[in-house]
Amino acid sequence: MLVRLNLFLAVFTIFILVAVLAIPKKVNSQAMPISDVKEQALSDFIKTQQPLQGLAERGEADDRKILFRLYDQLRNVDVASYNADIHAAAAYKVMKMTRRLEKNQADDS
Repeated sequence: MLVRLNLFLAVFTIFILVAVLAIPKKVNSQAMPISDVKEQALSDFIKTQQPLQGLAERGEADDRKILFRLYDQLRNVDVASYNADIHAAAAYKVMKMTRRLEKNQADDS
């Protein structure tokens, strides 16, 4: 019986410690609900991807500088608005445009 009590107290103590460490010390009263955060992230993703997609699919060789400039802004990990998903998608768009332009150039030769 004493072993069970000690085990229960040990588990209970660990539970309390984890709960205390996991609870934030200061709760931001102006925090956005998670649904709003997801909607904002999706909106930002769509707004960012539309110009990149257009340039990747229809852009000419002169537009490559614009695409690279946009990509440079999106890959900056030092800004608070950095998003790895948007960075990866932008990298794919750059690769897509580069391959398309190289293919077109090879076809013209």
